[in-house]
Amino acid sequence: TPRRPMADLVDDLNTTLHASRKRLRVLDFFGHTGNFLLECGDRPGEAAEIIGRLLRTPCTVILVDRVAACAAAARALPRPPAEAGHRWTPGVVFRVSGRSSSTAPTSTRVARLQPLDDLTVLAWKRDQEESPGRLDHRRRGGGWGAVSSTVARQLGGVWTGRSVTTLEGVLMRAEEPAVATRAGITSQFSGPGGSRCSPSGR
Repeated sequence: TPRRPMADLVDDLNTTLHASRKRLRVLDFFGHTGNFLLECGDRPGEAAEIIGRLLRTPCTVILVDRVAACAAAARALPRPPAEAGHRWTPGVVFRVSGRSSSTAPTSTRVARLQPLDDLTVLAWKRDQEESPGRLDHRRRGGGWGAVSSTVARQLGGVWTGRSVTTLEGVLMRAEEPAVATRAGITSQFSGPGGSRCSPSGR
């Protein structure tokens, strides 16, 4: 079946939120994997629960400033040794819900894992290339969903992973004047009443 346009989904979400008198708005999105910019006041946990119910999947809501810090930390990780026919892609795995262990996760053949804090794991994902510089999309090995599942199996809880490229795309959207104008706040989305970034779970 054809993929539903994300702009249509955002319109439907905002219509439902407005009708239910929720102090929550979807301001923008990036890509097609559930990366939204929200205006949600000072109740991110409640916002994650509401959006999760509407999308029918676990969600987490993360301050934009924290997204930026996590993306920068992942970029700063030492790159694993190069391998012919493979590419290492940096990313971040966020805890969505549930209890998890505070022990450090163990790296695997397909992902080098480094804890940042109890809610965040930095990662290098090992991707196959069909030619130099070109990913083999037929053998993705489950993508970032597989990496988040690996973390969940080791630590417990529900986790969601995103590449640094995706996180940086969300941050670019957060800085666009149109988003800042609709939010009625500064483009940095910080402070009380600021907007937050909500990548969906699983």
